[in-house]
Amino acid sequence: ESTERRERIRKLFDSYYMYSFTMEHVAECLGLSARQLGRIVRQEYGCTYHERLSYMRICSARQLLAKTDYTVSEIAQWVGYASLAGFYAAFKNQYGCLPTGYRKKSQGRTSTR
Repeated sequence: ESTERRERIRKLFDSYYMYSFTMEHVAECLGLSARQLGRIVRQEYGCTYHERLSYMRICSARQLLAKTDYTVSEIAQWVGYASLAGFYAAFKNQYGCLPTGYRKKSQGRTSTR
């Protein structure tokens, strides 16, 4: 059962990272307490629930920045950030540069908009 729960958690992160579900809501959907969910995420990913959620969002944003012509604001909303300032801070924290700088550095991007 533990392996099944871990797989369900992985699928939730992979498929629903862009939505604003609280940790408590996700835990309830999985039949866990928020504390149990937090422990499983730390064991599985080596970080907190919120850190993993941010990681998934920023990784997706990075791909969109490199491969599309969507605005930074559109990308921030698409990956689940309600605040553009929060998106900029999370992106810079993860990649050491702002989204606009990352887009300029990315090579060979093809517009898919």
